[in-house]
Amino acid sequence: MKRPDGGFSMNLKNAADDDLSEDETDDDDLLFKRFILPDNNYPTPQMMIAYRNDRKPSSSLRAIEDDDRHSHSDFSEITDTTSALINDTGKTPKIEPKALKRQEKAFHAVNEIAESEARYVAKLALLEKFRAEVEKEKLLEKKQMSGIFANTSSLYQFHNQHLLPQLLDRTRYWQTHHRISDVFKKQAPFMKMYSEYTNNYKNAIQIFEDNLKKKKKFNDIVRSYEKSPECENLPLISHLICPVQRVMRYQLLLKEYLKYLTAEDQDYEDTEKALELVLEAASHANEMMRRLVSSSRIAW
Repeated sequence: MKRPDGGFSMNLKNAADDDLSEDETDDDDLLFKRFILPDNNYPTPQMMIAYRNDRKPSSSLRAIEDDDRHSHSDFSEITDTTSALINDTGKTPKIEPKALKRQEKAFHAVNEIAESEARYVAKLALLEKFRAEVEKEKLLEKKQMSGIFANTSSLYQFHNQHLLPQLLDRTRYWQTHHRISDVFKKQAPFMKMYSEYTNNYKNAIQIFEDNLKKKKKFNDIVRSYEKSPECENLPLISHLICPVQRVMRYQLLLKEYLKYLTAEDQDYEDTEKALELVLEAASHANEMMRRLVSSSRIAW
């Protein structure tokens, strides 16, 4: 639902088909729950991908499988030089070398989408772990906590419980179903949550830097995180910009994928629509930022 400041406040619960809802019952088999490790150890992208590769397809993916079974006579495993579909003669047709090369590049783009998402979720996990520790130590007032972290918890929940699992499902079965952009079509409206984070970003940086100078305990915790492998030898504050850049990153990833699709591909229309929706979400965040800047100037 919309908040008065233009951001979004959501109560994300889990549906059986990895969908998002505000009132559906909880699903116990969640990637998020499986990834809460002992001693607050958060998952790496490699752990996420390896875990998902061992899972059975979600109910939404099984629905796609059912649709495809009605559309085609049978499927076979894709080899390096054959199509996934069996033709009317009962033989597996060859794929033209040019088409095969295009398909390989499309699959590479799909893998990059999933791997990029896993890396991003790991960044959000780092910020969420840092937020939890600062909150536990009671170093900052509630207003300052909100000022630094905004809605990072909601973003982490959305990506870790919903978007990442679905993208990994689609990636695992892409060579059979050739679909991934339907996930973005379904989840893109929730990306308007980024408006709240984007609008708050400059304020977050200011509060972070002020406390880094004034509060030794806060500084000590920050330095300890910067020594961790998850921080990748970067200042912790540099990770705060990742959510600001994320929606436009989806645009680049989807454009790269679309380059290797033709109008005849079943994911072509969904990819074009997904790009449109992602751009709408980015425009929404930019517009909210523009209004915030304008109102600040008027108040001044």
